[in-house]
Amino acid sequence: MANTKQITVVFDNDKNVEDLVRQSTKSLDIGDMHQANNAVDFFKSTRLGSVDLFIINWTLEDNITAAGIISRIRGHKDSVFTPIIILADQNIDSDPSLIKEFFCTTLIKQPLNTPNFKAEVRKLTKETKWYRDNDEKISSILQDKSVEARDQSSKLIEKFKTAPDPGPLGILIAKVFVGKEEYKSAERILQFVLGKDPKNICALNSLGKVYLKDQRPKEAYKLFKQAQLLNPLNTQRLCNLGKLELKFKDISSAESSFQAALNLDSVHEKANFGLQLAQTIKEQARTGGKVSLSASYASLLNTIGISMVHEGRMDDALKHYQEALSYLSDDTLKSKVSFNIGLGFLRHKDLIEAHQWFQASQEHGQGSFKKGHSYVYKLEKYFDDHNILLAERDLEQEGENFLDGEAPVKQA
Repeated sequence: MANTKQITVVFDNDKNVEDLVRQSTKSLDIGDMHQANNAVDFFKSTRLGSVDLFIINWTLEDNITAAGIISRIRGHKDSVFTPIIILADQNIDSDPSLIKEFFCTTLIKQPLNTPNFKAEVRKLTKETKWYRDNDEKISSILQDKSVEARDQSSKLIEKFKTAPDPGPLGILIAKVFVGKEEYKSAERILQFVLGKDPKNICALNSLGKVYLKDQRPKEAYKLFKQAQLLNPLNTQRLCNLGKLELKFKDISSAESSFQAALNLDSVHEKANFGLQLAQTIKEQARTGGKVSLSASYASLLNTIGISMVHEGRMDDALKHYQEALSYLSDDTLKSKVSFNIGLGFLRHKDLIEAHQWFQASQEHGQGSFKKGHSYVYKLEKYFDDHNILLAERDLEQEGENFLDGEAPVKQA
């Protein structure tokens, strides 16, 4: 951890746990300590990159379990390497799967032992520095196109292949290749890691994500299932499994996957969306025979979104509509969703952002849905009249398009 002012967050609603941690760290510089009594509020109000150490009580009672909290922390790009200490009772598995999957994560059994606690913090700090330093170096080498950098890149790959444990270095290298959309290179690296260690959960999960981005859903699903057997406590992976099961028309399995994610994190937005969609499709298939996945989701989406707008929850409604784009593949439905997002920003009086989404609606619609056209025209006229310059469009449309609007779900 850096020498600047440190921030440590303790996830527990028992004051005794915080007191125990304070007693065990009196002479250790872990900075300001904050107790997160409510995990939901914490994730809404805190920038994860500002935290230097997380301490999580494994028996935490909250809307989000300890495993769900860890999945949220590790799922954010700013806290991939932030040290996590899990406080656990004596009867927990001495080597839980969460520790094996995630970087810079360790478990300490209670009662806390001050020398042991200090040793673990120092060990995690050293591990975090290694990952962050090497992540930066690898990214710099592989992004550079100069002749010298190509030579360094070759040496880096050779170092990786001859390392006693190629896993950590390989996963960092693959991460950079994925960022460059060089999926075949990332695949080769991760396959090499798995050749040495077939049960490397992080490599299995990472390769599944590579296949997902490379439009190879069946291979992605197989890898996610293998990783899930080794660690069933990853909410992000459960949601990916659920989405793929929706794509494969296996609605009951999708329902189970999303519910498993909600058992870990009851307020997880993607899991709640997915479960509602699976249940809606199941009900419509039961009553109507055939159901289009995208159409079912669009119908459900509008019902929920309109309800949020009527309740004055505009921010929630916008987030809701933006999340929906990761489920849709049908251009007309995308056009309608983008249009609704534009209307939301228009109500917010954010004209620039509204214009971008109306443009996206116009492009997705391709003549099949034309409502965005007039809004684009009127806003651009307003911008011209008021000398407002438009920047290059930059919309956040994360996620993969999992659902095929043309493929029906047959009644069981």
